[in-house]
Formats: sequence, C-alpha cells, structure tokens
Amino acid sequence: MKEEIDQKKLYYILEILFQDIKCNDKINKLVTYINNNKLNTDIVFNKIIELTKLQNIKLRIYIYSVFMYIDKSSYFINKILKLTKNSILSTNAKYYLLYQCAAKSFSNKKFLDKNTHTYIRKLYNSIYQDFYTEFVNDLQFIPKQKRDKKLILVFTSQFLDLNHAPTRRVLNRCIDLNLLGYKTILINTAEAVSLVESFPLCKAVAPNYINKFSQYNSIDHEEHSIPYFQCTNNMPNTKEIGMILNMVKKSKPYLVFSFGNFNITSDLINNIVPVANISLESKIPITKSLFHIKGTNITNKDIKTLEKFDFTEKNLLINKFTYYLKEQTKQLNRKNLNIPDNKFIITLIGSRLTEEVDEHFIEALLKTTSNNTHIVFIGIFNKYDTLADKNKLFKNSTTNLGRQNDVLAILECCDLYVNPPRAGGGSSSVEALSKGVPILTLRSGDVYTNAGEEFSVKNTKQLIKKINLYALDKKYYKKMSKKAIKKAKTLTETKKPLKKLIKTIKKNPLFK
Repeated sequence: MKEEIDQKKLYYILEILFQDIKCNDKINKLVTYINNNKLNTDIVFNKIIELTKLQNIKLRIYIYSVFMYIDKSSYFINKILKLTKNSILSTNAKYYLLYQCAAKSFSNKKFLDKNTHTYIRKLYNSIYQDFYTEFVNDLQFIPKQKRDKKLILVFTSQFLDLNHAPTRRVLNRCIDLNLLGYKTILINTAEAVSLVESFPLCKAVAPNYINKFSQYNSIDHEEHSIPYFQCTNNMPNTKEIGMILNMVKKSKPYLVFSFGNFNITSDLINNIVPVANISLESKIPITKSLFHIKGTNITNKDIKTLEKFDFTEKNLLINKFTYYLKEQTKQLNRKNLNIPDNKFIITLIGSRLTEEVDEHFIEALLKTTSNNTHIVFIGIFNKYDTLADKNKLFKNSTTNLGRQNDVLAILECCDLYVNPPRAGGGSSSVEALSKGVPILTLRSGDVYTNAGEEFSVKNTKQLIKKINLYALDKKYYKKMSKKAIKKAKTLTETKKPLKKLIKTIKKNPLFK
C-alpha cells in the first residue's frame, strides 16, 4: 500500500522551508521530520511539487534548491534548469540562476550528470540570444586587414588576487603576450556570480569582487604594467556592455582571448572581431565565441556537443594546460606548522574542500594511518572541527592549516598530494609537482589532466594501495619525486604553447 501524506503534514513541511533560519538548519530539521514520521522522501518531494506547480516560479526554484541538499543528486538541479525554459524569468534572473547552478555542480559532483552540462549550455545560449537581440544593430564585423595586428584584448569574468589561480593565469598570459610582441588590455567584466535580479536560493553562492580594482588603470605584476579596466559590480548590463563594444570598435584588436565560461560581453564582441575562449577546466568552454580552446585532447563527444550548438570541429582547438606558480616567500618546517615530524604527510588542498571531501573519502584515507601517515588539509574545510569532535582517529591523524598564502612553502614539508574526487585543483597539483611532491588522483578532472596515467589510479581502493606504497617504499618514492619535478617543468612552460596557439588561430580558415 502506498504511503500517503496529509495536508497538515505537507503544510508543516512547507513552513519549515520558509522559516527565517539558516538553510542548513532547514535541511536538518526537514530530514529529521521526515525520518521521525517515517515518510518516504520521494512522496514528500512529489506532494510538495504537486502543491507548488501553480505557484510563483521563484518559489518552486527555491524549494527545489532545498531539496537538492536532501536528495544529494542531480535530479533537482536539473529540474531547476528545465524550469527556466520558456519561463517568465527575466534575462538577468536567468543569468543569476545560471551561475548558481554552474557553481554548485562544479563544487559538488553529486549535482552533476550527463544532462546537467547540456541544460546549462542551453540556458546560456538563450541568455546570450536575448543580449544579442539588444545589440544586433551595433555588431558589424571588422575584417583582419583593418584590425591592429599588435593588439590583443584579454577578458575575464572575475579578477581577484594572486592566491586565485585563474587570476594568476590571466595576468601571466598578458605578460606572455607582451613578451611575444603584442600590446594587451585586460578587461574584467565582473560577470561571474552576478547578483543582478537575484532571488532566494538555498546555499546561494556569493560573488567575489574587489572594489579597489575599479580605481586601477593598470595592474603591475612581475615588472610588467598591464592596462586594466574593471566593470561595476552589477554586470551584465546593457550600458557597460555597450561602452566596451564601442571601445572594441575604436581600438580594432586583431584577436580577443576570453578565459572561462559565460562571458556575455566577450561573446558579443565575437561578432566584431574573432574571440578565442580558453577553458579553465578540462571540459570545452560554454561560449558563443568563434574558437573553443580546450586544455586536453579533443574527443568525439566534444565534437558532437559543439555540433548540437551550431559549431564544427574547426571551432575547437587544443592549448595544453600550462600554469604559473606564485613566488615562494617563506621557508617553513614541520615544527612551524605544528605537524608531526616523524610521519608521512599527505596533503589535500583546495578552497572548496568543504564540498569536495566527503566522509567516505576520509574513511578511506584513514586506513593508511596504520602505515604512519598523517593528513594535512590546506584551504577551506569548514566541517573539520565537526569531524574531529566525533572521530578520535580523524582528530589524532589530521591537521587543518586553513587558508594559506604560501602553499609552496608548506608543500616543502609534505610528502604526497592526494586529490579528492572533484573537477578543479589543477594549479595546486602543479605546485606540488614543482616541489618534488608526487600527486595521486582518480582519473577525472583537472588534476588528472596534469597527472596522466603514472600519477593516477582507477578507484579509491587502488588509491589507498598506492598511498601505502609511497609511504613504505622509499626507492619508489624517490623515483616518482624526480618524475614529479620533470612533469612540473613541462606544465609551467607557458610562452611557447601560447605562441603556437596564436599561430594555429591565424592559419584557421575561420579566422577572417
């Protein structure tokens, strides 16, 4: 007999959802209520969905965003994305939702399946089309014969500080372009995680924006001065986009590089001069630009994806991932860091460890402590204290160093870099390799792109076996440490690959 849920219980659950308390509390209270009343979660979900079908679309999206963290799968994030199709949401509200869903699915793989990226790509395309319609009469293409062959503009949707790996990459790309003889202007459109027309969402992702940079006309980095412009913290908006489009029409750059996904401004510029969008992860970028630049090998799946969105194989180019290491400023030892001097130190590094490291992965790592290992977390791991309070082995076998400004100095005190299941982590893995610290990862994401087969394993069981080998076999460890340094050298050679990419673009028949 099917379980039923009466209207009183249903309204009580809705009341829980909309009480003025933190979202984590809402989730915990709702889960407790469902468990205590022995309710089937799917039935609860379906009844609430049925009740809210005729309600305001933002209310439904909010409820789905709560359910995401109870269900812990891609089901509800996909429902949110599908709700945006033919909805009454404004263009900027859709843009807000786009970034929220993209950020959540990037930091938590549970919210991602084979359909999620397609829904995100479709949503971005519809948003772009709205802006394109607004500006279509101002988008006259400038042929290459009339463009400044020495000027290349560089776009980013977010510009932070040197602790932010994508910011370092963009800055150093500008320097490489200067060294190759090009003039550059770096433009931060500040479109990442826009809050324009934001509305309530569970665990909404907050934007990062550094106000003081708006006063800068240039950014000084490594003895180079890079002309710089930063948009206000309410992009995308037609006034500022129009201003940048006019600047492009006047300056006539030969080419534009845009870093990351979802840059409305640079995608509109692609109608004036060619834009090459460089992905910051191992997947092809989500963009309307002429050239999609990927850091890994091109697959049939990549080509099929592009063909669905009116691109061809000619639009897809490879530029192998290369990295810029932040300068080391400190010399540290294990005593300074309060980590054991007589242990084999495993480190996990990242700004999203709270979402990326789950208890199952930790339980697996703790199995290696019988072979004298100790685990060090570097970055943001908000649930560390909670885990330490309830697990004595975890408390005694780990150290949480939190956010650090000089990761290279700390890596000198570590033995092995272990990557949790996630999409990012590319820069920190190269930092580890440069210090002769071997890396170990499962075969997915940016770290695997850097690691290749020799520093990767198929599953968690093999991961634990390999950690034990590193901890116990000094000869093997020394061999892999030398390989790590050698690999880091190839991953930090930046100017030659960029020169090759520009040459490839110029030869491409689509470059006009």
